[in-house]
Amino acid sequence: MPKDLRTFIASLSEEHPNEIVRVARPVDPAWEIAAVVRRFQAENQFPTLFFEDVKGSSMPVMTNLFASRLKLAAALDVSVEETLNEYMRREDRPIEPRWVEDGPVKECKWIGEEADLSRLPIVTHGEKDAGPYINPGVGIAKDPDTGVHNAGIYRHMYRNPREMGIDIGPESHLAHILRKREEKGEDLEFAVALGHHPAFCHGSQVRGLLELDEFAVIGGLLGEPLELVKGETVDLGVPARAEIVIEGRIRAGVREEEGPLGEFTWHYGPARENPVVEITAITHRRDAIFLDLNNLYLDHNYLGLLGRESNLYKRVKEAIPSMRNVVVAESGGCRLTGFVQIRKEFEGQGKNAALAALAADPYMKMVVVVDEDVDIYSEREVMWAMTTRTQPDRDFFFVPGSFVCIIDPSGHTGRSRNEHGGMNTRVGIDASRPVDIPFPERCDVKRDLWEGIDLAEYVTSPVGAGHRP
Repeated sequence: MPKDLRTFIASLSEEHPNEIVRVARPVDPAWEIAAVVRRFQAENQFPTLFFEDVKGSSMPVMTNLFASRLKLAAALDVSVEETLNEYMRREDRPIEPRWVEDGPVKECKWIGEEADLSRLPIVTHGEKDAGPYINPGVGIAKDPDTGVHNAGIYRHMYRNPREMGIDIGPESHLAHILRKREEKGEDLEFAVALGHHPAFCHGSQVRGLLELDEFAVIGGLLGEPLELVKGETVDLGVPARAEIVIEGRIRAGVREEEGPLGEFTWHYGPARENPVVEITAITHRRDAIFLDLNNLYLDHNYLGLLGRESNLYKRVKEAIPSMRNVVVAESGGCRLTGFVQIRKEFEGQGKNAALAALAADPYMKMVVVVDEDVDIYSEREVMWAMTTRTQPDRDFFFVPGSFVCIIDPSGHTGRSRNEHGGMNTRVGIDASRPVDIPFPERCDVKRDLWEGIDLAEYVTSPVGAGHRP
């Protein structure tokens, strides 16, 4: 059977049964679903949640599908340690999509006036969000010059039953495609696919040329062709095995206020004048699952993480052959902060590695370079290296006046540092030890002694009982 959301959930339930939690109690999509997710988060737990009874809709809601590295690994059927290498291997082996005549997403069709967004259980998350938002819908458009499909994730605000607001970063491929259409005074045909195998979402976040067909990258990540079917009201291919597809047009030249929305920075992204999508059709499975994404924390942060780490790894490896690993850190919203691990061969190489990483990702605001003995998956260890292995006036450097991210709440414009915008100062930190002068050894208990210890032989109460890290 081709892979989709349901095959993934069946596999996750079998391999990691504690990762799926069903909620039978009736819940309200306005804040209550997000509140349950937030309560789990307070307990440092991030299971995938399946809300069976959602007020105002016949559809159940699933959320927290991406909220841990374990789930990222499960999407590729590998261990956590193998995830990045396997992702890069598949990303570099795209598989062209396969067109089919029909698919489960066509089982129910709401066309024209029946295409009513209010029939969907769209969730409101943050206390001060502008309203319900469809996350993580994968937006699909077609480049008018090449005919190549483009896929990416954007925030879609419910405006009324027939309209959505959409936030499109000015640097994104979709913004480039929309500008081409608007220069001719034409609307842009657009579709939003919601609910598929996690690899579908991960593939939509790949970093590449405008000419790259993300559907082929998604196929590579799935390990099989993505099945596509023609839209009902738009000349676009949409995933045949999605749960829901929303079709419409981004209206040329129309801008309306959209936002605020709680964003990956864990701050509210500001309200802005953004494009508007006019809805022309909604198709869905007969028993569709509405996939939601908790945009306030890890569920949002981990979506797209592998694509960013893959891009960072490849670009830095080209400049620094002795690089060992990279991590896009959770503490930077999984976008703004990166850790690079190297085997340092000569002085200055740490700064070169930081510069390469800052250049590789336009969102990267701070990069920390560490030695091989530092676990870059542990932010505690990286902070230890920053504290004990740097002279800040020598090892910290700054690149002012860079465009980083329009959503960064500390960003500024070119006119004023007191006016919010997408510019900021980038920071590189070389926390690697010097190679040309003596430096104290790291101390630890002898590894072969502590690694083999079974704590159950030493303690009688459950390990970690009554303690929090």
